[in-house]
Amino acid sequence: MNRCNFCDKLHISLGDKPFNDIPYWYHKSSYELLIMILKDLREFIDKNRYESTLRESITCYCKFSLLVCDEETLGRKNEFIDSFVFVFTGITKLTKELIHINLLVEFIDKICYGLWDKHEQLLGTIDAEQEEKFKHAR
Repeated sequence: MNRCNFCDKLHISLGDKPFNDIPYWYHKSSYELLIMILKDLREFIDKNRYESTLRESITCYCKFSLLVCDEETLGRKNEFIDSFVFVFTGITKLTKELIHINLLVEFIDKICYGLWDKHEQLLGTIDAEQEEKFKHAR
């Protein structure tokens, strides 16, 4: 257990994760990045399912993520930020309310499927816009 930099209590931490090169992240949509974050959180939950401080760790992670999101976006709103806030607020509430951690994992899985659909819609919109620009360029 480590002392949390966010809440200053002792609980397990998500630990040091390998960091990919910045160009790797540039090629991802916002939805893909959020899916990657959630899958990483899900793996953490699976690996630490029986740790006594798992719920505190998840809660701190979500609260910290929301704080960083608000600071980085300067309070702006858009569909992605709304999704981000919805997801991490939901995980925080479910972490406190659910008896079985498996239900939280199921929630994360369902959210990832929904985010992937949004990602596919975004790609479709971008493709349509590019096609339209290409037609006008001729």
